[in-house]
Amino acid sequence: MAIPANVRFELYPSKEDVKLENRFSAFPIVLPLAASSMQESYPHTKKVNQELRSKQNFLYTSFFMSRLIQAVLPRSLVRFSLTEASKKMTLGFSNIPGPIKPFYYRSLEGEKIAALFLLPFMIVAGKVGLAINCISYNKSFRVCVTSDNGVLTKEQTVLLCDLIAKSIRLEIERVLGEDTTQPVEATTSESKKDQ
Repeated sequence: MAIPANVRFELYPSKEDVKLENRFSAFPIVLPLAASSMQESYPHTKKVNQELRSKQNFLYTSFFMSRLIQAVLPRSLVRFSLTEASKKMTLGFSNIPGPIKPFYYRSLEGEKIAALFLLPFMIVAGKVGLAINCISYNKSFRVCVTSDNGVLTKEQTVLLCDLIAKSIRLEIERVLGEDTTQPVEATTSESKKDQ
């Protein structure tokens, strides 16, 4: 699986100082699929998180090397390298928290408009045919599953979304000890990639 790992050079002093940034380094990880419940998967996930934290130097080096290579090499060579590296990945997954405060826009008439929710959408570069993106935004949480037609059918993608939503509901009920009445939204999108 490929995940984006945040690259941060300093922490923000307050919530008001938070800026929208897009600094991350792609990080390959291996997760076992043997767990029958979220709770059973926690020890494996904890181990992977510890591994990720222990490789901070790798993340920063990867981030800087990616920026340098993209600036120096021709785009066709960068794209070829990315395609070859991505063939080793089964899934792209992102659960990086989104903005904690709403985006504000100005209409053509100058009226200030707040975006109250954000639709997550992620296309993984290269040949990864399945992406799952979980994003929190301004007190909301959404899940997006993007699949290539050659990897999952539309019905399988919808089933995967339903299973993810059910797992999230069950985990919320387990942790909070209460029934979840608000729906967990999942959006699906299909893309056709060259095989």
